[in-house]
Amino acid sequence: MIHDLEGNSIEIVLTRKQVAEELGITTNVLFILLAIAILYLPRFQRLKTKNGDGISRKRPLTNWDLDSLRRLLHTYKIHGKIQTRVLVSQNIDYYNI
Repeated sequence: MIHDLEGNSIEIVLTRKQVAEELGITTNVLFILLAIAILYLPRFQRLKTKNGDGISRKRPLTNWDLDSLRRLLHTYKIHGKIQTRVLVSQNIDYYNI
């Protein structure tokens, strides 16, 4: 996390490619994680398209999203896509950091 001189966290806008690189995954895997995240996690609702049926490419991700995405990725690597969806839906508070 990046902080200013007073110790406050600073939000930094990141591209999808930067986020994928930070997580060590492809943008295709990132898209899978985001698709799960927008279904269940309030912090990712802003990424929905206007009609709510997909992920907006115009809405940015930030460094503040990385911790939630890391937790999702960890679960995804262990359990796969379907079980990750189930686990996220049952443990929203754990993933919505």
